[in-house]
Amino acid sequence: MTDHSRSLASHYRALAKEILERAGRVHDADIGHKIRGIAAGYERLAQRVEDQSVRTMLRPYARESMAGVLRPQKASRWGTWLRLS
Repeated sequence: MTDHSRSLASHYRALAKEILERAGRVHDADIGHKIRGIAAGYERLAQRVEDQSVRTMLRPYARESMAGVLRPQKASRWGTWLRLS
């Protein structure tokens, strides 16, 4: 994982923690539930940043291992018909 991704994920987790602490001070149960939902969203966002970072790092290796499996795309039947030149 890159330093930027790690920092961004850490930032989102810190926001989630701060929001959860605020939710604990709210007296209205409905509002507290919604605030905890927002905190859970930040936690999911941090997880997505980490997952995306790992996929991005592995992408070059995945293409090399799939080189024999990938097939060239067929040309569109409209490709020559739609040309402007």
